[in-house]
Amino acid sequence: MIGILLVIILLTIGSVNTQQINWTRMFYSQLKIPYGTYALKEMLPDLFSDIERNRNTILELTDTLQNPVNFLSVSEKFEISDLELNKIMEKVQEGSNLLVSAHYFNSSMLDTLGLDLDTANVFFGNQIIPLMDEGTQSNYRFSIKDFLIRDTVHIRATDRAFSKDYFVIKKRDIFTYFTDVNETNTRVLARYMDYPILVSVSNGNGKFIISSVPHLLSNIYLLQADGYPFVSYMMSHVPGTKLVWTEFYEIGRGLSNSPLRYILSQPALKLALYTVLGGLILMALFEIKRKQRPIPIVTPPRNDTLEFVQTIGNLYFEGGHHSSIALKRAQFFLEYVRSHYYLETRKMDDDFIKALTRKSQSEKKIIEELVKQIRYINSAKPVSDELLKRFSENLDKFYDYKVTI
Repeated sequence: MIGILLVIILLTIGSVNTQQINWTRMFYSQLKIPYGTYALKEMLPDLFSDIERNRNTILELTDTLQNPVNFLSVSEKFEISDLELNKIMEKVQEGSNLLVSAHYFNSSMLDTLGLDLDTANVFFGNQIIPLMDEGTQSNYRFSIKDFLIRDTVHIRATDRAFSKDYFVIKKRDIFTYFTDVNETNTRVLARYMDYPILVSVSNGNGKFIISSVPHLLSNIYLLQADGYPFVSYMMSHVPGTKLVWTEFYEIGRGLSNSPLRYILSQPALKLALYTVLGGLILMALFEIKRKQRPIPIVTPPRNDTLEFVQTIGNLYFEGGHHSSIALKRAQFFLEYVRSHYYLETRKMDDDFIKALTRKSQSEKKIIEELVKQIRYINSAKPVSDELLKRFSENLDKFYDYKVTI
């Protein structure tokens, strides 16, 4: 079954374009990326008959599990509190075993176990190799042949009873190693050159199996011939059939399936997201400051003066009061001339006509006709419809507007 599974996964990953491979280092059992631990999840049932995976701290697990069990944690960092460390020490003394694979451990745990940790840049001179950059990505061709040839080293197993005495790994995947090993209760299980990377620390009836190279438990190594034996070698040093795998120290309480999680895990995408959000916030602030409350449309008061005048005029006209209408219009005209042009209207002779023509800029012919019509209206003679109409038209021309009556 394992052979068929390995073939399927190898064919699936091998068909993926190199530029599409996600090289994120996330030791999570649901991830099938090179540095996930999906293959480990599939292989452990062959080594333990009873497996439980959760996202609880080991302190929480020790409070709920009474019988001795094997605890497993695979993470980038394994950091626990002093209270948790004391509880773990008690459980290990009672017969439980703790299998931990991580690059870094907190100092209190290392001091308690009589270990020390150093960075692995000694392997490559004085230059510290970054986790993964554009230069190192080009060296990763997902081909088993190239993977075994390019820049690989051997990790030696110290237990000669084990059939496989070495495991292949990329040099750039060895970040830390153990130093100052207390050989009284500590046994070195695997080394790179003379540097321990897998140790067993006895404590009462149980033991700590600690590895500083968690990459050996990731998909990219377990899917090659030399990877699976390392898992077997590491797990063979603990008895029992019960394994509790906690992923709290890698992913916390949970791993969101949202695409934002991947975006926030990539520095460039994270910066771009924050830049966009910051821009939107600034734009919203400027928009709020720039826009004012809309000014309601106020309907101006209706001017009923013209309607009133028209109504009154219609009443006079229909009643046959032409003389009265004409007389009133003549009086309004003369008052308009006195108030606007400051001319005397008692004597409307040729001098008056010339002065009004000059000041009003109207045609002399219209003013002459208006003066003639006003003289007739003031004579108290009856005003005909035709005369009233012509008089109104001349007034409209003088005022430069026309009112339909």
